[in-house]
Amino acid sequence: MRLLRGLFALVVALALVSPASAEDTTAHRFTAPSHPMDYLVSLPAGWTPERTWPVLVAIPDASREFAPTMDGFIAARRNKPWIIVVPIVLGGGGAPWRFAELFGYKPDVFARAEKDGLCNFDPNGIAAVLQDVRTRFKAEGRAFITGWEAAGHVIWREVIHNPKSYYAAALVLPNFQGRCIEETKVVKTTAPLPIGILRGADDKLAFNGSPLDLQTRSATDYVRGIGHRVEEITVPGKVRGPFPDEVFEFFEKVRAGK
Repeated sequence: MRLLRGLFALVVALALVSPASAEDTTAHRFTAPSHPMDYLVSLPAGWTPERTWPVLVAIPDASREFAPTMDGFIAARRNKPWIIVVPIVLGGGGAPWRFAELFGYKPDVFARAEKDGLCNFDPNGIAAVLQDVRTRFKAEGRAFITGWEAAGHVIWREVIHNPKSYYAAALVLPNFQGRCIEETKVVKTTAPLPIGILRGADDKLAFNGSPLDLQTRSATDYVRGIGHRVEEITVPGKVRGPFPDEVFEFFEKVRAGK
């Protein structure tokens, strides 16, 4: 009986992880079963299906460099026990149809996105991805979400309309133009999210009324106005980018309850 239980546990573990091994920390691409959105995922060293794991969702800027974004967060994770997920969203920048080769999707996925509209495709896809990561890789019930510049178009919609899916958000000099925000459905939150707004101290476009500065300030005022907690963080010696080390530091602080 003990042997049968052991074999059953092994089969379950392999089903959850396949094709990635529990000791394989490189990124693998999956498709959410209930939605055509793909995502990259990397498991932490020592992953096991016998516990749940915190999950960091990272979204790139308008360059749509999904794999390099994943690589940066894998490097910054080191021995931290985080699952890293990079959903292949379409709305983080200009019209995705003009840069179709960057996504790795077949034409039918773009047809679905055009039919649904990006304001539905991305939120529904992210929800499906998070559900799959919970089922397949034992992720915690809520995630931590981060991104920089044009990723703000996707992340602010999540923060404003779907805050219960997240423990915290960290954005680096994010764009904000009210994209996909349905004003009639915006309500003041009763469970404020900790939100970190990061800026590189050496970034001349991060301050002094530049377009990016004004958009970031507009978003910060907006989410504070509906009850979220915003911490503004200036990162010394840096210009711009996803800031994975600083993002992990902020999220680890949130997890520790500080």
